Amino acid sequence: MRPACVAGSRGIANAPFGMKPSRPMSGLKVRIDGQGNVDTAHLGKQLEQKAKDKVSNFIWGLVIGGIILALIAFLFIGVAVYAYMQMKATGSSASGGAGGAPKAATWDGKSEYTCGGTDNVVLDGVTANLTSGTAITVMGNCQLTLKKCHITAPIAIDATGNGQVTVEGGDIKATDTAIKAAGLAKITVNGAKVTGKVDKQGLATVTGVK
Repeated sequence: MRPACVAGSRGIANAPFGMKPSRPMSGLKVRIDGQGNVDTAHLGKQLEQKAKDKVSNFIWGLVIGGIILALIAFLFIGVAVYAYMQMKATGSSASGGAGGAPKAATWDGKSEYTCGGTDNVVLDGVTANLTSGTAITVMGNCQLTLKKCHITAPIAIDATGNGQVTVEGGDIKATDTAIKAAGLAKITVNGAKVTGKVDKQGLATVTGVK
């Protein structure tokens, strides 16, 4: 008797003696012997393997899905933390600058004093006498208050950007320019004696100088 053949994906293979060719059924290979009986053992192994494959695919799907959800969650958390830190930094800058409480600063009056960024500082009772250059330079968004200061220099105050200078009492003496203001700088003089010319450029404002 010639052996039966089993239909495979690559051709026809020999089946065990007395077995008829396998018949595909819903992706399964069904073996039928010469008496018409189904090889249930072989069919059961195929069903078991298919069940394992489905469970494995399901588990891997859960794992991959969980990883994707975790990455999305971390992304949102990172964005939220970054936004919070930016808001906190902005609030700190604002409190340390415009609208914040001014801080007392020190200056020996022997060299140029520079104020920049979002500084909000007060110089109180300083006497400065410079024979060259500029005594006080104000840049950025700095707010500087001079209280009862006595400043003598070729250029006493030079303010640019959004700098704000308030002079309360004291006196300013300059051999060249007492006050230079450019950009959006704002200089206010209250009760201080100013000797020297005032140079105002752009949209800068200088008030209180007689």
